[in-house]
Order: sequence, then C-alpha cells, then structure tokens
Amino acid sequence: ETAESLAKYVSEQTAIYRVCSIIPLASFVLPLALITTDFVKVSENASDKSFLSNYALNTMKLLFPISLVIAAVLHFGSDWILWVFGEEYQGNGELISVFALAVIGAFTLRIPFGNLLSAVGKANWNAYISFGVLVLNMVLNYYLVGKMGILGAAWATTILIWISGVVNY
Repeated sequence: ETAESLAKYVSEQTAIYRVCSIIPLASFVLPLALITTDFVKVSENASDKSFLSNYALNTMKLLFPISLVIAAVLHFGSDWILWVFGEEYQGNGELISVFALAVIGAFTLRIPFGNLLSAVGKANWNAYISFGVLVLNMVLNYYLVGKMGILGAAWATTILIWISGVVNY
C-alpha cells in the first residue's frame, strides 16, 4: 500500500467514527442542562450529606431511564441514522450501538457525579480523574484500535466514560 492510499483509508475511517459518534455524544447535553440548572442549589447544600444523597439518587432515577430510551433509539435506529448521513456510512451501526452504551454511563454516572464533585468544591478531583483517563485513553486506544480499528476506538471511548463515571461516583 502506498502512503496515499493509507492516508485515504485513515481519513475515511475517521469520518465514519465522527459520524457514528456525533449524535450519541451530542445527547450528553441533556444531563448537562439538568445538572447545570441545579448547580447553585447543590453548591448551597454542599455540606448536607442527606441532600446530596437524595439529589444523586433522584438524578439517577431520572436520567437512567432516559439514557435507556436514547440508547435503544440509537441502537435500533442506527441504520436510519447512518442513512441520513449518506450511503458511504451504511454498515457501521455497530459503532453507534457501542456509543449507545456510553450514553448510559455518561447519563447515569459520569455527568451527574462529575458535576457534583465541582458543586461540592472538589473540582480538582475532576482534573485528577481526567488525567488518569487521558493516560488510560492512550493505552486503550493503542491496544483496541490496533486490534479492532475504529470499533476499538469506540469501545475505548465507552469504557473510559464508564470508568470515569464509576470513579466520580
């Protein structure tokens, strides 16, 4: 293979990855909007463990079912979603399904608890977690992309969202 054909292949794979991730990752704005709206109220009650526990539980009760619905729509609607973007993206629905799993982790753990850390004055924990995820991202992508191509990159992203969510929790 020539350098030119390799560059074309990488460019095509990058475009597929971007198209398959755009809608699932854009859905993260929903829990962000909810959490941002409550940020001041949560900050005011940062020392009230009962309030924080109830808030976290109620947020999870709300966002988990929403994430399941969005994930189901993404999974079962992946062919239609890709059809909207064009024929060249057909046959990559599995990528959207992997990102659908990331939606569940982000809605349920990563976004609510990451923002709760900031609201209670522990924003520096988010920085430490992000640094750890960055290092793990390099390792996972090196291994998974080498083994599975762009599907491996999608799995790396999904795994990292879940890991950061669990650590934030």
